[in-house]
Amino acid sequence: GTTATLVLARLGAKYPVGLISNFWRENFEELRQALDQHHEVKALFCWDDLQQSERRGLIVFWLTRAIREFRGLSSIAIGPSDTIRLLHFSDLQFGGFEPKDFSSETHAMAESIRSHWRGNAPTFVAITGDIAEHGLPSQYASARTWTERFLTAIAPGWTKDRLLLIPGNHDICKHLAAAPSIVVPNVGAIDVVNSDMTKYAFAPFRQFAATLTGNENWHDPDTSHWVSGAFRHAGVIFFGYNTSEMLDEHGSKTRTVRDNRLAEMFAEVRRLKSDAPVGCISIGLVHHPLVPLSPRDALAEPTAFYRNMVISPDMTWVFLTGHVHGGSASPQDQADVRFLEIISPTPTKEEAARPNDTLRGFNLIDLERENGVPVRLRVTSCEFSGFAVSPRPSLVFER
Repeated sequence: GTTATLVLARLGAKYPVGLISNFWRENFEELRQALDQHHEVKALFCWDDLQQSERRGLIVFWLTRAIREFRGLSSIAIGPSDTIRLLHFSDLQFGGFEPKDFSSETHAMAESIRSHWRGNAPTFVAITGDIAEHGLPSQYASARTWTERFLTAIAPGWTKDRLLLIPGNHDICKHLAAAPSIVVPNVGAIDVVNSDMTKYAFAPFRQFAATLTGNENWHDPDTSHWVSGAFRHAGVIFFGYNTSEMLDEHGSKTRTVRDNRLAEMFAEVRRLKSDAPVGCISIGLVHHPLVPLSPRDALAEPTAFYRNMVISPDMTWVFLTGHVHGGSASPQDQADVRFLEIISPTPTKEEAARPNDTLRGFNLIDLERENGVPVRLRVTSCEFSGFAVSPRPSLVFER
C-alpha cells in the first residue's frame, strides 16, 4: 500500500533530491505529479538515469543546482581559481549635484571597467550608501533608471543577487523622518521620539533596494542589516549594516548603532563561516568608515563593531565604505582587531564637497583566489581627469 505521496512525505524537508529505486520506474509519473504538494523536494531521479551516460551530465547539473539551492547557495558559476571582480561605488546622490556631462562620463566609466577587466563583467557591484540626495522617490526613480542601464551596459545577463546595497545618511527622507513631530489636528502633538514613524524614513530607499536586488526583506521597516552566504562556497560572505538608521527627535542621523542587531548580524556571519571553506573572508558594507579621515565623519560607537569582530580572531574582515567623498584603502588595527577598510570616492560630487586634492571616481577590486580560497586583494581607484577615466596604481594586500 505504499503510495507516491507517502514516499515523498517520508523524504520530508531534509532532502532536496530523491533517488528512487527502479521499482518505481513504472510509477515515476505518479511521483512527479505528487511533487506539486512537496515543494521542498526539488528533483527526483531513478538509478537507471545514472547508468545512462547521455543523461549523467544533465543529472549532475540538476543535482548540483538542487543541493546549492537547498543550502542557500547561488547557482552563479565561479571556478576555484577565478578572480572575483567587485565594482565599488558610493555617494552617487541622485537629485543633488550631477555633472553636466554625466551621461558621457557613464559611457567612459563603462569603457574603463571593460578595459581593466579585459572585457569581463564585474562579479558584484557594491554601492555603499547616499544613492539619493534627499531620499525622495523621484530621486530613486532616476537612480534606478541609471543603475539598470549601466549594469546592462557592463554586464549583459546581470542577476539581481549580484548587486549589494546599503543606505547612507542622504538616503534618509527628511519629510518622513520629521513626521513624529507633526501636530495633527484633533490629535495633538505626537511624541517626537515615536519610533513607529521614524523607522519609515528609509521607505523610499527600501522600495528602491527591494526592486533592484530582489530581496523582499528590504520592505520590512525594522530591517537594519543583511547577511548573504550565497557565495560562501566561493570563499566570501557578504553583509551590510545601516549605520544611519538611528535618528534623533528631528529626524537627523546620530551615527549610533543598535548593539543587539549588530550582534545578531555578526552571529549570522559566524554561523555561515562554519559552513564555508577554510580561508573564507567576510566583506561588509557600511556607509560611515570605521576609521574615518576626519572625526566629524566617524561613527559614534565603532567599538560596537570591534567587540563583535574580536569574537572571531581567525576571520579576515574587509569593509567597503563611503561618505567622505574621497577614496582610500588601508589596513587597520583597532582594539585588537585587524581589518582592511576600502573607501570609495564619489563619482558625482563637485570639488567643494570633496577632500582637498581628490578627484571624482570609483573603485575596482580584484579578489584573487587559489583552489577556492581568496589569497590576494587588489584595489584600483579610477578617477575622472578631464573627459577621461584614469586608473591609479593598484594597491595590493596579501593574506
